Amino acid sequence: MNTHHHTRLTAPEIASLWTQYLFDTMSICFTKYALSHIEDEDIRHIYQYSLKIAQSHVEDIRGFFEHELYPIPQGFTKQDVDVHAPRLFQDTFYLNYLYIMSLHGLSGYSLSLSTSIRKDLRDYYVTCNEEAMEIFQKCVDAVLKKGIYNRPPVINPPEENRISQASGIFEWVVWTAASFDCYRNQSYYVQYE
Repeated sequence: MNTHHHTRLTAPEIASLWTQYLFDTMSICFTKYALSHIEDEDIRHIYQYSLKIAQSHVEDIRGFFEHELYPIPQGFTKQDVDVHAPRLFQDTFYLNYLYIMSLHGLSGYSLSLSTSIRKDLRDYYVTCNEEAMEIFQKCVDAVLKKGIYNRPPVINPPEENRISQASGIFEWVVWTAASFDCYRNQSYYVQYE
C-alpha cells in the first residue's frame, strides 16, 4: 500500500526559495535596464536568455509558495527601476557582471540543493544549476571571443620535485614562488638557500 504524505517545506527550503525570489526579481529589473542599453548582439542574446530564465524561476517559486499557502515575497518590481534612465555602463561591464552573477548562481544553487530535502526542490535546483552553467559557459565564450578575459597566471612545471620531509611545505612554497618567471630579476625576489 502506497501512502503519500504531504511534506511541508523546511526552514532552509523556505529561506532558499525566498532568497532566490528576491535575487531573481532584482535580476529581472537589472536585466531589463541593461537590455535597453546593450548594443553588442552577442551580449544582448546572453541577457535575453538570462531574463527568460529569471522570469521562469519567479513563476516556479510562486508555484512552490502558492502550493504551500505561503505568502509570496514582494520582491523587486518595475517600480524599482527606470529602464529608460541614462546608460551607466559599457557593454563589456554588462558581460563581466553577468559572468560574476553566474558564478554566484552556481554557488547559491548548489547550497540550496544541499539543504533541500524534498525531491521536487532538489530537481528544481539541479535545473537551476544547469541553467547557471549554461549562462556561465555563454559568458566565458563571449569574454574569450572579445579578448577581455583576464586569465590567471600560469605555473611552469617544476624541473624536479624538491619537497623534502625535513622542510615540508614551506620550502615547496618558496621554491614554487621562485620558479615563477614573472618574479625573476625582481627586487622582491626571494632567494631560498
